[in-house]
Amino acid sequence: SYMDDIETLASRDLARLDEMFNKLAAGIEGGNIAAVKAGVEIIRERGNILGYRHGVQVDIEQHIREIAMSQGLDPDQAVVMAQRISVRYK
Repeated sequence: SYMDDIETLASRDLARLDEMFNKLAAGIEGGNIAAVKAGVEIIRERGNILGYRHGVQVDIEQHIREIAMSQGLDPDQAVVMAQRISVRYK
């Protein structure tokens, strides 16, 4: 439920930012410095909302555990095996 709320709020905010950016488009294209600066801020804020400015963090260990459990395997043993594979390929 919490994630659905976040997705809904993010979607609304992104739509608002798109609308603002579209209203600034003529000023940006015309070289209006204030419009360009506002446009850059909008792009920055979109990046913050979408998270691509901060990279993506994935909990590989948790992912391995979930896959192992879904296949009826021991999740702890799956993590140990993945760590052994990782060490071999470093």
